[in-house]
Amino acid sequence: MVSVVVPTHNRRPLLEETLGTIFRQRGVDVEIIVVDDGSSDDTSTFVASMADGRLKLIRHDVALGVSAARNAGLEAATQPWVAFIDDDDLWAPDKLVTQIEAMRSNEGACWSCSAAVIVNHRMRPIRYQPPMPRRDLGDILLARNVIPGGASGVVLDTALARRVGGFDVRLSVFADWDFWIRLGLASPIAAVARCLHAYRVHPAGMSNRDGVRSELSVIDDKYAPERAERGVALNGPAIEVWIGDRHQRAGRRLRAASSYLHSVPRISRATAIRKTAEVLLWPGLYRVRDMVNGRRVPASVREEVTRWLPTPGTGAVEQDDRCSP
Repeated sequence: MVSVVVPTHNRRPLLEETLGTIFRQRGVDVEIIVVDDGSSDDTSTFVASMADGRLKLIRHDVALGVSAARNAGLEAATQPWVAFIDDDDLWAPDKLVTQIEAMRSNEGACWSCSAAVIVNHRMRPIRYQPPMPRRDLGDILLARNVIPGGASGVVLDTALARRVGGFDVRLSVFADWDFWIRLGLASPIAAVARCLHAYRVHPAGMSNRDGVRSELSVIDDKYAPERAERGVALNGPAIEVWIGDRHQRAGRRLRAASSYLHSVPRISRATAIRKTAEVLLWPGLYRVRDMVNGRRVPASVREEVTRWLPTPGTGAVEQDDRCSP
């Protein structure tokens, strides 16, 4: 029994594909809570027209942000387990049941993540992210985000999600990382080595938005006492590499260059200068890098995800015979 929270804003075609992967979940009963955060397209009309007893719609007339949308879904959740999936990400058919079984077999673990594959707009794998094979991630998460594939990769105990306070409404880009920090300090994690979800990278993605530095300051200040007590330092240079990549993909060359220059010593000074020159002179070179990294995705991972990744742009929602009339 899982409540699945889907925040969405003006992405109806992508949402259709995402809902399809939720309806195809095997071995679990799902309650799907779509939170339309102020969309100006036909998202709410589309969801309401589906007439499925498992599907609930919450509508914000004015966009309140992804954290507020997730919190609204969490508040409405009625099942013992809860999962979040962004409106452009995709799941393997046995994702939820596999992660719940992992928690049940891992004493004390009240949340779970899995490996993720990063795909481009053509559903081509461009990177593979395995989870860290550890139960206690508290210190590591205080330094940097090590949960693969964003918010769409985690399943957790609903009571725990509420107890740690849900998502911080001041944050959007780093909202999931902030949530993981509090979960990591509260409970061990059950990591699943299989690749059970796909994180889609595209220029309109949430992680390309402005304000990343101000959000990073919120994270830094919020957990400064905990870091001091545990002797953990924020890994700013590693985060700058991630920020630079997102700015580069969004076409913000100067901001990307600034982040790459701030990424030393995570990468060498020579590498930082090279990446800065690249983003200023040839900003689209990341596509070549994606192609090279995509070839490094393990063949076993590529074979597995190919079986459940949809054809690009199909937008088909496949419902099973449990659908309400």
